[in-house]
Amino acid sequence: MVLNPEHYNSKYSITAPLAQDVRAIGIMHLKAWMETYIRPELGITGKVIQEKVGYIASQSGADFRLERFAEQEVEPDKHLYRVVRQGSRVVGFLHGNENEETVDLSALYLLDECKGTGIAQELMAEFLDWSNSTKPKLLEVVSYNQRAINFYKKSGFRPTGVESVFLGVFPYIEMEHA
Repeated sequence: MVLNPEHYNSKYSITAPLAQDVRAIGIMHLKAWMETYIRPELGITGKVIQEKVGYIASQSGADFRLERFAEQEVEPDKHLYRVVRQGSRVVGFLHGNENEETVDLSALYLLDECKGTGIAQELMAEFLDWSNSTKPKLLEVVSYNQRAINFYKKSGFRPTGVESVFLGVFPYIEMEHA
């Protein structure tokens, strides 16, 4: 899918991932974590993020993504993975999956430079179109990521009241599509 040039910068495209994207997605994912989640006042530094989620840019992270890509190939109605490119550069991605009880938006990440361009809305529209199941649509978001929470609310998600802590450090809330 190429973004509508009437509304968005046509230099961005959203496509299914390619096997050669696995490393670039991991590097971009870690950079997005660094841009979004550092909060020294909460004790969350770049070092903490690297220690807790640095694996996403490693070979094990690449292997995990390759498994997700394969699942999408075998069961496209159960797994959705999209990559956002600016030219040949990976600048974002989305991962969704349907399980027995829910449809989960597992990840939606963009680099800061792409926020506010409409790309997130395009990704969300694709996720909601794909997840046409009557099952609840859920996501988890770091509780201090107010920009993402506001975006999800505009997209029809509401907090469920479920809160927890990811990896013992990152507080998050669960949201459900209304």
